[in-house]
Amino acid sequence: MADALGRTPQRSSARSNRTRILATARQKLRDNPDASLDSIAQAADVARHTLYGHFSSRQALVAALTREAGQALQQAFATARIPGADPLEATARMALAAWAVGDQYRMLISLGHRDLGAEAIRAPWRRRARRPPRPCDVVRTKACSRTMFPRLSSP
Repeated sequence: MADALGRTPQRSSARSNRTRILATARQKLRDNPDASLDSIAQAADVARHTLYGHFSSRQALVAALTREAGQALQQAFATARIPGADPLEATARMALAAWAVGDQYRMLISLGHRDLGAEAIRAPWRRRARRPPRPCDVVRTKACSRTMFPRLSSP
């Protein structure tokens, strides 16, 4: 039976395998960024077929580790946050929370640079940084110029 998003829920053994594969991949890739999927499957004590059933490629596995790291970082920040805390204390708590998560997932930095390249890493941030166009960027009119830039407009 599918859930509200149309996904088929995993059996508990499948969830357990996935969790074990991710934990093993995190450790193996930390020790050796060139670790093969076969060596990760063997260390996780699952068949290659099982690993490939969860992750179709090395990129898919790294992407799953990246999502896991993002979720861990969000959780760490939520836990470290104390409403009304002194700004210096709050900054220190956030930095320490990020540091702890970063230590677990530090291999993602080298894997990202090696497997994706710097440009691919920056691309999502560039898309987010783009500001939406202002009405005057889309339609340049005298009325728009007068309201947006009154000193620069001629009467």
